[in-house]
Amino acid sequence: MTMQFISVKDALPQKECWCLVWAPNYWGTAAHGNPAGYVFTKFRPNYKIPWGIEGCQSKPVVEMWMELPEDPSK
Repeated sequence: MTMQFISVKDALPQKECWCLVWAPNYWGTAAHGNPAGYVFTKFRPNYKIPWGIEGCQSKPVVEMWMELPEDPSK
């Protein structure tokens, strides 16, 4: 499986799924060990705000996304 980032200008996920996203104005949180800009989040296509980035004071702007692979234990 080849994994690469997709620009939100080119496409969005077609279904609800967990993604790794690049949101350059997201600072991350030391408590979760997130490096600045990278966020694991659930995409919900039918929500007003489809990228569920929680616990963030700023309003992160997602520029790129990559669907996470399925759980290997399943």
